[in-house]
Formats: sequence, C-alpha cells, structure tokens
Amino acid sequence: CSDVAGVVAAVIQSSEKLREEHEALQGTVAALEADQNKVAEASDEARLLSERAIERLGEGTALIQSSLGQINSLLELVDTLGQHVTCVSAAMEQVRRSAKDIEDIADTTNPAPEPLRWALRLLGFLALMGLGGLLINELHIVEGVFGALRDRAFLKIIAGALVAVPLLQMLIFLGEVFSTSIFGSLAHLFDIFDTTPGSMRAVRTMLGGVLAYQLLTVMRGEPTVRDQRLVLAASGLYVLTQAYTGHSRSRSIPLIGIPADAVHLIAVSVWLGGLAILIFVAAPLLETRDLWRSFERYSQAAKIAVIALVVTGIIQTLRLHGGITTLFSQSHGRILLLKILVVALMLRLGDLNRRRITARMKDNPNLMGKRLAQITKMATTEVATGGVVLAITAALVTASF
Repeated sequence: CSDVAGVVAAVIQSSEKLREEHEALQGTVAALEADQNKVAEASDEARLLSERAIERLGEGTALIQSSLGQINSLLELVDTLGQHVTCVSAAMEQVRRSAKDIEDIADTTNPAPEPLRWALRLLGFLALMGLGGLLINELHIVEGVFGALRDRAFLKIIAGALVAVPLLQMLIFLGEVFSTSIFGSLAHLFDIFDTTPGSMRAVRTMLGGVLAYQLLTVMRGEPTVRDQRLVLAASGLYVLTQAYTGHSRSRSIPLIGIPADAVHLIAVSVWLGGLAILIFVAAPLLETRDLWRSFERYSQAAKIAVIALVVTGIIQTLRLHGGITTLFSQSHGRILLLKILVVALMLRLGDLNRRRITARMKDNPNLMGKRLAQITKMATTEVATGGVVLAITAALVTASF
C-alpha cells in the first residue's frame, strides 16, 4: 500500500508539473499569436508602403520624362533664338548699310544746304523783328512811322521777306518729304496739306502774303484803324504758325511750348525790333525832346517785353532740356547756353548804361542832346548784339539734342 501511495503521490506531483508546463505553454502560444498578429500587421503596412513607393516611383519617372521633354524643348528654343540673333545681326547690318545709302542719297538730293536754311531762318527773324518794331512804334512810341517809310525800300524788303522766306521753307520741306530739289518740289505743291507741319507752312506763306499786301498798301496812304487791326491779327497768326513748325511742337508739352514760343518771338520783336526802328527810322525825324519822350515810352514797353522774354525763355529751356546737365552735354544745349549768356550780357549792360545816362540827365537837363547821342550809340550796339543773338537762334533750330 505504501508503494501505491508513493506512486499516486508521484503521479499527482507529475500532474501538477504538467499542469504548470501546460499553462506556461499556453502563455508562450498566446505570445506567439500576438507576435504573429504584429508580424501580419507589419507585413500589411510594409506591403502598403511598398505599393505607395512603387506609385511614387512611377510618378517620379513620369516627371523625369516630362522634365527631359521640356529640357529638349528649351534646347530647341535656344537653338532657334541663336538663329534669330544671327538673322537680327544680319538685318542690323543691312539697316546700317541702308541708312548709309539713304544719307548718300540725301546728300545728293538735299533740297537746300544748311547754310541756306540758316540764312533763310535769320532773314525770317529779321523780317519779323522789323514788322514788330514797326507795329510797336506806330501804336505806342512814335505815331507816323509807316508814313516815314513810304518812300523807302526798307518796307519793301520786310514785305518781300515775309512772303519769300516761308515760301522757300515750304518748298524745302516738300523737297525733304519727297526727296527732290526745290524746283522738283513744285510738282508736289498741292501735297503740302497732307501733313500738319506742311499745312502750317502753307498758312504762314499765305499770311505773309496778306502782311506784304497790307504793308505795300500802307505805302500808298495813311494806315486806317482797320489796316492796323488786320496787320496785328495777321502778324499774331504768322508768329503762331512759325512757333508751330519748330521745337515748340516737336518736343514735350506742345500745348505750353507753342504759345510760349509765340510770346517769346513777340517779346523779342518789341525789344529789338522796336529799338531798331526807333533809332534808324524815327530818331532822324524827331526833335530832341520828342525823341527823349519816345525813348521813355520805348523803355516802358521794353521792360514788359524783357520780362516776357525771360519767363518764356525759362519755360522753353525747362521744356526742351528738363535740367542743367544737357545744356553742357548736347549740341542744342551748348548753343542755347551761349544765347542765354549773350542775352544776359546785353540786358545787364543796357540797364547799367540807361541808369547812368538817366541819372546824369536829372543832374543837368541841358545835356539832353549829348545824352541822346550816347543813348543812340548804346542802342545801336545793343541792336547789333541782338543780331548776333538772332543768328545764334537761327542755328538752334537744327541743333541736335
């Protein structure tokens, strides 16, 4: 019995041990199942990631192929651009040769050389100064100036220049447009109204004819109020059309430039033209005291004219150049600067001399005749210097910017 009890106890002990091992095995199996589940999940994620990586690789391959296609297109464009640059270079060379040919043709078909153009501009300015001087003297300074010129060629010269200068300039303009001579431009005379500058030149020529007719009419009798008004109106339009055909229209802000240039021309005509007519035409006909009073009336008009001259000159300088630097760097600016310096010197010397002579007159009125002789001499110098200014102005028209 004792043996059986020992066996039973051993069996019981073995059963308990087996039970413990079974429980441990169950835990191991559970852990293995959990690991298996994790491995399965990791495998699924790895499969998904692999699929996504494959998709991204496909997209990258497509992008690379597209980029390669764009690079090829860019290389083709660069090659085409190089061909175009070569063509443009050849075209520019052709343009340069054509421009040289055009210059050669222009030299052979130039309707008028520059010295002739300059002389016409100067003659036109002088005629305008003479006309303005006659008008300001007749209306404000010395009445009867027109009558004093009745038997003189001076009035005929002014009348002829007022017609001839714009007519020749109109023909030269047509010659430039149609590349022909002055005589050849006569065949295109009716084409002058095809352009605005041409129309203004034609109108100025017709106004010159009206002025010439009126001036020659005055030579045959005393001017009436109607004659004076007609001459004044035609003169204003004449000046306006002359301003319209120059830099006043072709450069910036023409709405300011054209009237400013017209006022500038009128002011110069009153200042220089009025002084020239007073000295050379009216002075020999007047008594000493009448001449002195005439000089005083002229001085009043000249002050207003000089103010207008300075103001419009500043406007034109700023409009044409916009600053000081181009006055030194451009041909037009340097010529304009020379003109400004000469005009400033004229104004300064004229003012100093008039002040000195007027002061001496107050101290000793009996020296009026001697002082008038000094004023006449000074004014003659001023008029001569004004002629230099007009010559410089005539050169400004074609000066390059």
